[in-house]
Amino acid sequence: MQYSKKLRGISKRIEKIMDAEGVAGIVILYEPQISEFLIKLEAPFSAVHRVNVGLDQGFRIRAKAADFKGGEKERNQFLDNTVNMLVVLQDLLGITFMQVSEITNGLRDKFDIKEEHGSIREGLEEDNFIESTVESGITMTSEQWLEQPQFKGLVIQDPDGWDRNNFEYSFKEELITMAEFQERISRSTINLQSYRGLFKDRNKDQLN
Repeated sequence: MQYSKKLRGISKRIEKIMDAEGVAGIVILYEPQISEFLIKLEAPFSAVHRVNVGLDQGFRIRAKAADFKGGEKERNQFLDNTVNMLVVLQDLLGITFMQVSEITNGLRDKFDIKEEHGSIREGLEEDNFIESTVESGITMTSEQWLEQPQFKGLVIQDPDGWDRNNFEYSFKEELITMAEFQERISRSTINLQSYRGLFKDRNKDQLN
C-alpha cells in the first residue's frame, strides 16, 4: 500500500475530533491501492497510553494504583473500561473481517478476480475455522453460533435481528449460516462482558 497525503490528512482530522470528543476507536480509510489506518486507544476513560520513544513503540497499560488520584478503586474502574473497550473493538473487528472476507471470496470466485498488489495479510494463513464455516455453508442455531470461539464475550442486549414474535424458534431452533448470524447481530444492540480479572495475574511492571 502507498502513502496518501489526502488520506493522512483525513486521518489527522478524524483523530482531532476523537480527541475533542474523548472517544477511542479504529478507523481504516481506503481509496484505490492506497490505505490509511488509525488506531486510537487513548481516551479519558482508558488506561492505555502510547509509547513513542526510539525503538520503544506501541501501547502500554497504566495499572499501578499510585498512577491514579483515586487509588485502587479508580484504577480498577479504568481497567474495567479499558478491557471493555478492547474486547468490543476486537470482537467487532472480527465480525467485520468475516463479513468482508465472505464478500471478497465470493467476488473472487464468481469473477475470477486476482489480487494485483498483495495485501498486508500476504504470507499469513487464513483462520481455518472461519474459512471453513463461511465457505462450507455450515448451519447452526443462533444459540450455538454464540458459543463459538470468535463470538466469545458477545452479549446481545436487544435482539432486533431476530423474530420477536417467535424468539425461541428464531434463536434456539432455526438453523442459519454464520453470515446470517452476523447480519442479525448487525441489526441488534450488543455489548460485551467485562473481565477485570484479565489484569490480576499480569506483572504490573510489564504493564507500565
